Amino acid sequence: MSDIQLALRETISEILESFAFLFAEPVEDAPLPEGASDYRYASVNFNGASQGMLFVCADRDLCAELAANVLGAEAEEVDEACAMDALKELANIVVGSLMARLFGTDKVCELSAPDACAVDLGKVRELAADRSNIRLLIDDRMMIAGTVLAE
Repeated sequence: MSDIQLALRETISEILESFAFLFAEPVEDAPLPEGASDYRYASVNFNGASQGMLFVCADRDLCAELAANVLGAEAEEVDEACAMDALKELANIVVGSLMARLFGTDKVCELSAPDACAVDLGKVRELAADRSNIRLLIDDRMMIAGTVLAE
């Protein structure tokens, strides 16, 4: 596992726990997602000591649970916009914390506004199969995160 992958795994796990009271279990060989096809994908571009993009992908129910925990609501009360916003905010917090962890707090790093969209199961399987991405299990649901660095 690369230094960036290790830092990302530690960063996202810590943020999920402190920000949303969700406990993530890192997994190397998690089964590819089956059945559920309602996935969301959020990304943030960064430019500073390094340039690239960070993404987080999770199913809609996990995004709703994330939003509910942050808002102090029930997951059933969370609408689609709140679920997407929660995933975007998670990506935003993770990329900021990751940049500070990797490059220090004295370096300037510009971040884009987070973007999010629905993705199909084929894309989720592709992300899960890519060994450079981080796979986490949260209440038996998979979250995938990764970085794509500009060359």
